[in-house]
Amino acid sequence: MNNRSKFITVATEGAAIMQQQFWIMLAREGETTDGRYISAEMLIALAKSYSTEIMQIQVRIGYGLKLHAIVGSVLAAKTEVENDKVCLYVLMQPNARYLDTITNAEQQRIPLYPCLAYYDHVAGIDSPYLSDAMLCRDTVINNLEPLNKYMVKP
Repeated sequence: MNNRSKFITVATEGAAIMQQQFWIMLAREGETTDGRYISAEMLIALAKSYSTEIMQIQVRIGYGLKLHAIVGSVLAAKTEVENDKVCLYVLMQPNARYLDTITNAEQQRIPLYPCLAYYDHVAGIDSPYLSDAMLCRDTVINNLEPLNKYMVKP
């Protein structure tokens, strides 16, 4: 295979990945790694209130004042019960930076954990609302696997 063929293959695979939407777990009810508590009711309310017509959130690398690249957007939210715990999932649409970000994290052996931020109450909808979805080096949710778990070497 020549270099041009390799480039075409990588470009085609990257484009295919960017077209794929996938669900990621953002939170699970219960105590967090920093001692806070996220209730099942809060997660259900966040999933019910999320709408791209109200505000579509972006998936970013980092959190707080250290927000970095936008690597995708959130199209929808839902909850599911797993092992008697309510879990919040978001449907992510990756963008062109997503593959580079995951590949770079894999090369540096950095796990990327999904994280969330939310408003407790938004007056216009009288409900809590997701404000951010991030990929971070540390998890706030106990026993959450990194998004790139199959790429990160021990």
